[in-house]
Formats: sequence, structure tokens, C-alpha cells
Amino acid sequence: MAINQPENSDASPLTNATIKRHYDRPPSFTDLLPWMEYIPECKAFVLEDGISLGALFEVTPVGCEARTPAFMAQLRDTIQTAINEAIPERDDAPWVLQVYVQDEPRLNQFDASLARYPMPKVRASDYSQHYQAVMSAHLRKRCSMNSRQTLGFWITFLAFCILASVIVYPLGAFDFALPATVVVLTCAYAICGVFMYRYVRENPEALGKWFQ
Repeated sequence: MAINQPENSDASPLTNATIKRHYDRPPSFTDLLPWMEYIPECKAFVLEDGISLGALFEVTPVGCEARTPAFMAQLRDTIQTAINEAIPERDDAPWVLQVYVQDEPRLNQFDASLARYPMPKVRASDYSQHYQAVMSAHLRKRCSMNSRQTLGFWITFLAFCILASVIVYPLGAFDFALPATVVVLTCAYAICGVFMYRYVRENPEALGKWFQ
């Protein structure tokens, strides 16, 4: 009995090597870490020098929405205590703590990706529009400046305006109060205000220390 073969067929037969290659694990970043072996007894890694030891901790996120200030303070103290007790402060055996975090002062990209996620026919529904509006308002509020940042911005901006006026006044900038001069100075102050506003938004911790 003859079996018709498809014309111009370039398909090669499935080999054992091809099947094995599909089950291979992809490269991992752990191959780039400077460790030689793992000691199960003490749960530590021996580094390349054969003397230094390393430990790896996996931090699981904890829900912080609608939590009380007392809960957040207790969570902070728990994390601080865990770090202080896990890393001994000894001069003869110094340890190095590496923490990888990501700071996103603006969530515009996440808001846009969230809006593009539903299919077009679902995106136009009343439910999707309402959900997107609620999430957009929530994300804007999360990224808005607090009272300390707002106070810091206005103090910095007003101080700049006063200092700039004091500097340009001896140069005769206010001798002829022409409309063009007023417009130029106003635009210059506004542009500087925009840059100051962006700095306050993107550096909340640094500015918060100034007005503690």
C-alpha cells in the first residue's frame, strides 16, 4: 500500500536530540554568581575564594493596602530586626548586604499598559471604562505629592524667585517695566518652577529631610 507524500516537503524527522533540546533548562543568572558550592547544613554558599560565605534570602511581599499606621510600624520594625540579627556586626567577619529594589515615582506607563490590556470590544464596555477611571485616579493619587513635598516645593520656588529678583534687580531688569520684560521673566520663572516641581516629585526622600 503506497502512502502519498506531500510535494516539496522539507520537514525532517523528529530526533532524540531535538526532543532532549526542548527539555533543556534555559540559562540562569545564578550561573554568573561567584559561588562554588552550597552547604545544606548551614544554608550558606561558598564563594570563589573558598573562604567567604554567602546567604540568599527571598522576601515575600506583604499586603499594605488599608493597613493601620501601627501595623506598618510593626512591619518596619520586624524587617529591621530580621536584618540586624541575620547580619552580625563583627569586624573580623564583615558581611555585605545587597538589596535590589525598584523606585517608580511615576506610574504613567503602568496606567497606559493597564488601559491597553483588555481586548478592544471589552475595552469599550461601561465596566472597563469605570474600572480604568478608578485605577487611573488611584495611581495619580499614589504619585501625588504629600503635604511635606508641596511645602518644600513652594518654599524652594519662592526662595528661587526672590533670589533671582535680587540678582537681576541691580542689572536694571526692573527699570523699564515693559510688557515684554514681564513676559520674559514670568516665562523664566515658570520654566524653573517646572524643573523644581519634577525634582520634588522624583526625590521625595531627599526633600523630606530638609523640612523635617
